Amino acid sequence: MQESSTRPQLSQPLLPEAVDPDAELWSDFSHEIRTPLNSIIGFAELLHDGKVGVLTAAQRECIGDILASSQHLQSLLDDLLVLARIDSGWLQPRVEPIDLVTFIDEVCTDFRARRDDFPLQLRGDVAGDLRTIRGDRGLLAKLLRHLLGQAAALNRSGSALIVRTRATGDIALQIDVVGDRITAEAAQQRWAEIAIPMPTHERRRRSGLLGLVLAARIGTALGGLVAPREAQEGDGGFRLTLPLPLPCDKPR
Repeated sequence: MQESSTRPQLSQPLLPEAVDPDAELWSDFSHEIRTPLNSIIGFAELLHDGKVGVLTAAQRECIGDILASSQHLQSLLDDLLVLARIDSGWLQPRVEPIDLVTFIDEVCTDFRARRDDFPLQLRGDVAGDLRTIRGDRGLLAKLLRHLLGQAAALNRSGSALIVRTRATGDIALQIDVVGDRITAEAAQQRWAEIAIPMPTHERRRRSGLLGLVLAARIGTALGGLVAPREAQEGDGGFRLTLPLPLPCDKPR
């Protein structure tokens, strides 16, 4: 009796259409790393606050470095998860009313709290009649924090950063992040660097630009645009332009 030369083919199990395997994988991966990382942060906070014994100044400084590095890693995980959802097309903004005055103030306060001894003045400036929008508070806050980080890096010799909000009629919302010592040319050069191919051995130089890349990707996912301000506009910095009404009123 002759054996059949054909073998049964293994087929990939069908997933429900509502499930994206890459997004699910990143979510599970992030959860598996986040669990032990949260333990590290929690115990480091207990040690740093002296709740399990008195530390010397040197020991407290070391624990502070561990805590800061762990929190930075936690933030990077959040960023990677957002990027994975954007790339998979499964980013679904959580739409809610946002009071711009309160929101901008909260973003500035949170940004300052995340940085020890932040030397620059930081304030919001909401102009015009538009005070409330509907959008994803978390994604917008993450985007603006990254733009503030980029502006702060360019404004080391300055004294102030401003988050300036303007509405162009009922067509678009503009949120500018500017610095008193940022030139338009410096912001445009920094923007250009994220699009330039770079050899592997030089990529470390670009690590400080990852926040700008993420801000641009989130802006696009929300139906808007992130770009450097034009030279003729005065203060240098970056601009987020969002159409009104915001397209994230509908899940993607």
